[in-house]
Amino acid sequence: MKITMPVPTGIILALGMLASLCTTNGFSQEYPSKHIRIVVGSAAGGSTDTLARVLASNLSNALSKQVIVENRTGGSTSIAIQNVVSSVPDGHTLILLVSSSAALSAMGTKLPYDLERDLTFISQLATTPFVLVVNPSVPFYNVAGLVSYARANPGKLTYGSVGIGSIIHLAGELFSEIGNVKLLHVPYKGGSESTLALVGGQIDMNFTTTVEVLPLAKAGKLRILGVTGKSRLESLPSVPTLNESGLAGYDLYAWYGLAAPAGIPAAITARLNAEIVKIANANEFKKLLLGHGLEIRTGTPEEFASLIQFEIKRNSGLIKRSKMRAE
Repeated sequence: MKITMPVPTGIILALGMLASLCTTNGFSQEYPSKHIRIVVGSAAGGSTDTLARVLASNLSNALSKQVIVENRTGGSTSIAIQNVVSSVPDGHTLILLVSSSAALSAMGTKLPYDLERDLTFISQLATTPFVLVVNPSVPFYNVAGLVSYARANPGKLTYGSVGIGSIIHLAGELFSEIGNVKLLHVPYKGGSESTLALVGGQIDMNFTTTVEVLPLAKAGKLRILGVTGKSRLESLPSVPTLNESGLAGYDLYAWYGLAAPAGIPAAITARLNAEIVKIANANEFKKLLLGHGLEIRTGTPEEFASLIQFEIKRNSGLIKRSKMRAE
């Protein structure tokens, strides 16, 4: 006669939890099972693309799998983001997000994704403040002089950006708001076009990165007046921040960070975060990024998610107050 002994409920639950744990650990240990792609929303050769390729090389060594960079341009990074959010959430598709991605989400434009809902944020990677630069023909050698002139001549001073709603456009609007001035915004198709217009005298001022303007400033083709971040730059110790120059509370910078589709396993998120933090804080990586005007700033997935939330909220308010409209 076959006798069936009842199994206590506690044992069943314990076995279930153990099986779940083993499955999770097994999945995490198998990762990555194929090559990884990092999607970039800008063209090859730019600063974002360069950062992605340096990161890909280091991540490939750390994970012992090929990591490739895939450029998907257009839509102010929205095309790249949409490609990633529609990918399988298995950790094999990542995206190098930039500050313009949050600026775009703040515009109120109808997008095929929700940045906060549809991505898993892994870690912030690097930041860089912008610098306020002017054409040498403009008779200002400090921010105070520029603000004084702008207040006396509303709408006369012009600045360029890579498009309406871009982070550079927001930098100009924040300057106008805090400085109580009115500047004329001139959108261009790209950062290099905007810089050429500044050098050529078609616009008076601009907000851009140090990497792009330092050689031009050293050649006397541009003049640097201020830094948009909270602190002065190591590479430009004599250049004051805008906050120091009378624009109290001005703090705006570009940032870069790694994300993946929403729903990737927590173990994979944790592993990628650990690898990114380790890679980014290695001395060689730090020196390389410093050479491109970037400072390392890593953190937890939660900290990166909080940054995105803060940026969208702040930018949304600025966009509404300035009555900015999408193209």
